[in-house]
Amino acid sequence: MGRGAKIFLISFLISALAFGLIAFSVISALIGLAAPVGDEDELNAGAIKASGDGSSFNILVINVDYRPEKYSYDPARVNALFGNTFGTGSGGGSSAQISLLSCVILRFDREREEVSLTPIPSETHIGFGDEEMTLLSIYVNFGHISLIERVRAMTGLEIDEYAVIIPSAAESIVNKLGGIEYENGLMSSVSADGEKTVKSGAKTLSGDDVRTLMIAGIPNSTKEGTAVELIKAFLAKSGGDISALLPKLQTSLTEEKLTGAAKLILDAEEFEKKELALIGEYKNGFFEPDIEATINKFSNYRKYYS
Repeated sequence: MGRGAKIFLISFLISALAFGLIAFSVISALIGLAAPVGDEDELNAGAIKASGDGSSFNILVINVDYRPEKYSYDPARVNALFGNTFGTGSGGGSSAQISLLSCVILRFDREREEVSLTPIPSETHIGFGDEEMTLLSIYVNFGHISLIERVRAMTGLEIDEYAVIIPSAAESIVNKLGGIEYENGLMSSVSADGEKTVKSGAKTLSGDDVRTLMIAGIPNSTKEGTAVELIKAFLAKSGGDISALLPKLQTSLTEEKLTGAAKLILDAEEFEKKELALIGEYKNGFFEPDIEATINKFSNYRKYYS
């Protein structure tokens, strides 16, 4: 990754802070309807905490299908999930529902000198209060805080930060970079409702292409697998326009946190990139995680580092 790309990544995070507004009060009211699950003290004990000295941290990238430039949404639901970060949701055409596409835990690990990515399906089935629900249902009905709690309970990992990305944000980010490279090329064309068709064989992906792939997925891959591939391509980008302002994101990042993380993000150019998968299996269209095995797998990533 060239220095232009490294500076871009930091600019991306800082721009996210500048534009991001988090609807904590509304979301908190929603999740108050759901009983908390899991032993908070147990999960917090030894959890990795981001700090201002460039130490390891985890960020949950939440990919959401919300396209107000094309469709109209229930303003109350939009406000509950996003506040006014992404507008009121009433400016597009025919009505649509907000949907969780996928999540990815992105970990910058200084001690192991690696960047790890853990894809999480939106169809993941997990306990929520007295019920079993998918992460998609949990997000749409109770918001990002409840989603983060479930991811945390399922993996045992602390989620230090989060960022919600919608298709228009992904499109703008990629366009500012001048496109990203998908190493293998597409095996077949890809279409998504209301979006540009990405042609077979495409390797250089424009913002429009990434929108479509984010919504529909890369052929022979899952949406969460697609998200991992697109994040890898973003991290590998070797240049791009860093001067323009980036689209708004909903994020927990603050200027202080970004300052502390900047050196680690710059150093991560040389880190190994690897995927750390959840343990579980698909049954009847749902991903059923083996929570005990998954927590054991990630246990080495939970301790504090000095």
